[in-house]
Amino acid sequence: MIRKQDRRLRVGVLGCGPIAQFAHLESCAKASNADLYAICDAAPDLLARMGATYEPEKMYGDYDEMLADPQLEAVIVATSD
Repeated sequence: MIRKQDRRLRVGVLGCGPIAQFAHLESCAKASNADLYAICDAAPDLLARMGATYEPEKMYGDYDEMLADPQLEAVIVATSD
């Protein structure tokens, strides 16, 4: 049986721009109860840079694909509009 403190939430971050970079990606990477499981951004260069920095399990260029991932448990929407 998994103890509650051992259970880590698999989080995806939608958007890799300034909002995500200054708050959400770092927080997910440092969280004791969550893993940065996936990131998504329409800009391939930004997606690649943030992927290299934070090393999520999955990277997506399309949010529909990320949201369809059955392993994803929570999503942070970090887009400006």
